[in-house]
Amino acid sequence: MNIYQLHFVPGVAVRIQYLGDTTAEGILSEVIRKLDVSISILQAHVNVTQKGVLGSMIILIEEESAKAEEVIDFLRKAEIIVEVLENV
Repeated sequence: MNIYQLHFVPGVAVRIQYLGDTTAEGILSEVIRKLDVSISILQAHVNVTQKGVLGSMIILIEEESAKAEEVIDFLRKAEIIVEVLENV
């Protein structure tokens, strides 16, 4: 494979946003361990403000739809804002 060939990994692309202590809790590590899934961080931004830490990530849940839904439900229950990205 040369550098011009792209390798696409199947999965569900998701934007997550979190505020405050959620960042420190390692929520992605927890979901990976508890649900035995593969997640890649494609992009991440963390800002420290006077009101606390504000972060966002674009992640790829490298699983089939049903398992990806479990991950999304887990994140939402942890008070993470989740947006599934279509056509990415």
